Amino acid sequence: MLLVTGKTYTYKSLGVIDMILVSTATPRGGEIDPVLSEQLTKVAAFCINYLKINRFNALLNIIVSKRKGYISGGVGGYCSADRQEFGHHGKMWNVDIEIANVGRGEMMSVLCHEMVHAKQYLRKELDIDGNRWKGKAFKVSSKDVYALNSPWEKEAYKLESKMFKALLKHPDFQWMKKYNTDFMEK
Repeated sequence: MLLVTGKTYTYKSLGVIDMILVSTATPRGGEIDPVLSEQLTKVAAFCINYLKINRFNALLNIIVSKRKGYISGGVGGYCSADRQEFGHHGKMWNVDIEIANVGRGEMMSVLCHEMVHAKQYLRKELDIDGNRWKGKAFKVSSKDVYALNSPWEKEAYKLESKMFKALLKHPDFQWMKKYNTDFMEK
């Protein structure tokens, strides 16, 4: 079962997700288009199963800007995560994924990429604050502003491509074929 902003969805063909609560909103907490919200939630559910991270206790917040276009600097998305105390639930991960308001197909691809970063945080493979990757110190070149040559970005781009292609082949995601996916050819 996947809990989404007060609704409960079961994706039998995607597997059961019982530990991650997914919400979608604008940066100021407003509601986004209900169709887009459901699409993002379904893609997140697919990624959660694909990446085998459904065992984690987490709150996944998918934030989409109301303003059309990329996030400052031409960025498609960001992911951050930390562990927080959630009352009687104990410690849970709080994962924030911000996605640029671009074409629908590209938004779903960016979500796949940022979900890889969520996996990296949840499994403690990535510690951005300590510049550590899988327990080892990693120095990012000052010329590499977005750390594109880092092992965590290389993994994210590789898995993003694999997941997105798997999504397009999955029977539950045939609706994605109507959106432009030319950006994947880059």
